[in-house]
Amino acid sequence: MNSTILTAKAKPKLRRVRVYPRLTLDVRKRLTEYCARKGLTERDIIEEAIRQYLDGTGDSAKVLAQLERLALAIDAERERRDGAHREVHRAIEVLSEVFGRFMRFWLFVHAATFERPTTQEAAEAMYEQFAVKVAEYFRRGHRFLHDLPNLDDKRPTQSVRKP
Repeated sequence: MNSTILTAKAKPKLRRVRVYPRLTLDVRKRLTEYCARKGLTERDIIEEAIRQYLDGTGDSAKVLAQLERLALAIDAERERRDGAHREVHRAIEVLSEVFGRFMRFWLFVHAATFERPTTQEAAEAMYEQFAVKVAEYFRRGHRFLHDLPNLDDKRPTQSVRKP
């Protein structure tokens, strides 16, 4: 009996089908030169090229996949920044409203202390004191939002302000 017994180490032979593609002379010449440079057979090059094309694993597919990942990362970063910008915008609106209300209240309380002849001088002196206090608090890291309790259901932070 002349049968072949497959052992654990023996590989079954791959069945191949003959395909007859027609190539232009220029492509055929380039294929032959490439095979000579790489030391590969034309069949190996053509089969690998077709496999990459069908599997989507060629260089162009890799580049497109990388571009897709970059686009997703850019979109995620853009969404994160948009959220941060909305938060900053809201904080500015809150501070503007509070500052306006404070100034109205302050003017109401101190209106009696203004004297007609020295109104300009008194206002300048008061403004200078006000600016010095704001700069002092700001240098210490105090922000008005630190004073607001439960803004957006967040825990209030400790104020850095000292009386």
